[in-house]
Amino acid sequence: LGNAVAAAGTQSLYISNNGQAFEYTTATSATVVHAYRDIQIPAGTTTDIAFSYDWRNQGQSNADYLRVWIVPVAFQPVVGTPITTGGGRIQLGGNHQLNNTWTNALYIYPGATFAGQTIRLVFEWTNNTVTGEQSPAAVDNVEVKALTCPAPVNLSATTGINNTIVLSWTPVGTETQWELVIQNTGGGSPGANPVTSVIV
Repeated sequence: LGNAVAAAGTQSLYISNNGQAFEYTTATSATVVHAYRDIQIPAGTTTDIAFSYDWRNQGQSNADYLRVWIVPVAFQPVVGTPITTGGGRIQLGGNHQLNNTWTNALYIYPGATFAGQTIRLVFEWTNNTVTGEQSPAAVDNVEVKALTCPAPVNLSATTGINNTIVLSWTPVGTETQWELVIQNTGGGSPGANPVTSVIV
């Protein structure tokens, strides 16, 4: 944790070869390191849980990458040993690499899966001994929260026929209905002074 790089604010979690700089030493020695945080999920949780974070990492293709895991609290990561699937271990996404700009990752899981448990959220960095591209992995804005009303993603609007607009989106929860609020330009906050409101 330091202040060499950040997506927001002044600090982030990042790989460093000297404890300060946002860089790693390539072609030296193979490395697998972990950082983790234990999170208690309340008993009786039934709403979806969102795991989100911002990440960046260039690295070398298929060699220098960031992985993110949910593991049981009894699982202890071992320096030099990559985490594998199985035994209650869940990988969030794939290998985070080849992207040197901050990117948000969002994963949704049913709350009942973890209700009443303490889980361990692990960030794992791996690099090999061949070569590599700066920068290494960095993580910021880590958030775990229950979703009472998850926002859809991949919103789009296209022009239809006869002065119509076709709206589309991808739900991220189990919802099956949405409320669309139509308002004039400059209507203030969403839902303020609506022209009409419909359920779809």
